[in-house]
Formats: sequence, structure tokens, C-alpha cells
Amino acid sequence: TDVDPYQIENLNQLRFISENTGYWDKHYIQIANIDASETSTWNGGEGWSPIGNTTVMFTGSYNGQSFAINNLYINRPTQENVGFFGRTFNTTIQNIKITNANISGLSRVGVFSGSTSSTTLLNIHCTGQLTSTGDFAGGLAGYVSSRTVTNCSSNVTISGNNSVGGLIGYLNNNTVSNCYSNSPINATGNYV
Repeated sequence: TDVDPYQIENLNQLRFISENTGYWDKHYIQIANIDASETSTWNGGEGWSPIGNTTVMFTGSYNGQSFAINNLYINRPTQENVGFFGRTFNTTIQNIKITNANISGLSRVGVFSGSTSSTTLLNIHCTGQLTSTGDFAGGLAGYVSSRTVTNCSSNVTISGNNSVGGLIGYLNNNTVSNCYSNSPINATGNYV
């Protein structure tokens, strides 16, 4: 529950969440730094499986308590909604550091989240590199709609096509405050 959330302290626990859609409406707190280097060998080289997708979105909550997830790897160049979270809806996610990530996807690609709707993002910080071969790519999130983004940052080297941003690729009906990006961008399309 929100009052008594699951405690996450290692990569195996995170993997269980990512691979079990029945847990995408639960509440979590992270209680230790987590090294995700092993994800580079998962799923036949595709790496981490994003939490939330077009069919089943993540609707629980996650509080990283300012701990880090280091060396996350995703290589899914034909997939949409790619990031640590693939797609979230109607939730609050806060206090997470995702560092030295290596992320690639098609459209709606971000280190933290590919796509968020009606989601409050608070104190989320991302570093690493990201590649999108489609549209909507951002160091923090690819596509963000309807809620607030507060005290977030991105220092991610980004390669993309259309609708690419250092922090967010596409922003719709949101309030953004106290956020910054120091992300170099190489984009070939429009709306950069």
C-alpha cells in the first residue's frame, strides 16, 4: 500500500517488478543504491524490460529516497515507450537518480520514462546516453502530459529525430519548475 510500500534493495527485486504486470499498480520505496550493469546481458541483448507499456501502464508509486540506479541498459530500437519506466499513468514518482544509463528505443524514449500521463515527477535526475530512431526523445522523458515536473535534471547525450529535448521531448499541459538540462543533442528532424 501507499502507507506500507514494498522495499526495493537489489536488482533482482526490480527485475521481478519489470517482468510482472500484476505488480504495476503497487507502491515501492528504494532503500539502497542498485547496480544495474547486469541488465546489458538480459533478454537476448535487449536489456531491461521497461515497467509499464501501452497495454498495462504503471499506476502505483515509486519513491527512490534519493538512492541511485546505476548502469541501466536498454537496447530496443524497434520498441515504443522505452525507459526505466515505459509508460506511467495517474501516479507520483519521486527521488530517483538514474546514472550512467545507456538507452535506445524507437519513439517515446527517455532515461527515466518513455511516456508519462497525469504523473507527478519530483526530484528525478538522469545521466548517460540515449538514442531514439523515431519521435519524442528526452533525457528525462520522451513524452509528458498533464501534471507537474519539479526539481528534475538531465545530463544525457541524446541522438534523436523529431521532438527531441534535453529534459523532455514533448510536453503537453504541464507545469515545469526548478528543472534543468545539460544534455548535448544531435537530432536530424524537427522540433528540437
